[in-house]
Amino acid sequence: MSLRDLLSRYIPISLKRIVRKKRAQNEVKNLYSLERTECNVENLNSSKGIHLDKIFKSRKTEELWKSLYEQTRDFHLPGDTGGVNHGDRRAIFYTVCFFEPENVLEIGTHIGASTIHISNALFYTRVLNGKNAKLTTVDMRDVNSGVEKPWRRYGAKFSPERMIRELGHQKFVNFKADKSLNFMNETNESFDFIFLDGSHNASNVYQEIPAALQLLNPEGNILLHDYYPDNKPLWKDRKPVYGPYRAVERLKKEGANFKVVPLGELPWETKNGTTITSLALMFRGTD
Repeated sequence: MSLRDLLSRYIPISLKRIVRKKRAQNEVKNLYSLERTECNVENLNSSKGIHLDKIFKSRKTEELWKSLYEQTRDFHLPGDTGGVNHGDRRAIFYTVCFFEPENVLEIGTHIGASTIHISNALFYTRVLNGKNAKLTTVDMRDVNSGVEKPWRRYGAKFSPERMIRELGHQKFVNFKADKSLNFMNETNESFDFIFLDGSHNASNVYQEIPAALQLLNPEGNILLHDYYPDNKPLWKDRKPVYGPYRAVERLKKEGANFKVVPLGELPWETKNGTTITSLALMFRGTD
């Protein structure tokens, strides 16, 4: 048990509620203290012809997934450590396989759970077919630090870079230690698919979405994590992560012409004995 969890046991519930309320007030205050940001959705993909059943009930992708599972189960990646759970990892793999992007950007590497599933999707759909593929994964800290070994704090056996090497994907996967906005504002690259799973603070997400839109190639896709519609809980006894929804709502109120489509319930288990996911896709709002 972590020190944080241990201390939490002895903090009165009433005090916890006061702290949470104050945090929420500060998050909203900080969000609306930012200058208005324009969103260019021109390159964002249309939702026409895209049905979630086509993504998550593909027999071809299911066969690929079975092969993936055999390759990655020995990594012993934990399922509920602040990153994507086992069911979400599968959903990310299926989604990337469906869109078959060439160049992918991931914001928020953490222990590499989503990283290795994105790289596997790129390997199966592109590399094995002689097509170019590239994944750039960005985290504000050095997730592969041999000194700090941050992955061990979350119960992971290997560093993200080690797992990528074990899979043989090091030629097309690049790790960057940088703040998300620094990287997105300074890079000269453009991307076909962007997974936003870094800081979930509303102020950060409010700036990350427009920055990501600027980096999209035509018909590009953005996938959000921890998107809670109407900021309501998705799981019993689990509080929502408020930031992404708050950021999206401010952008839409200011005229951003996009829509967010929650992936909802998946054909497999995610966490807490349910099939619910907090993943959501962004599409142009006029389609």
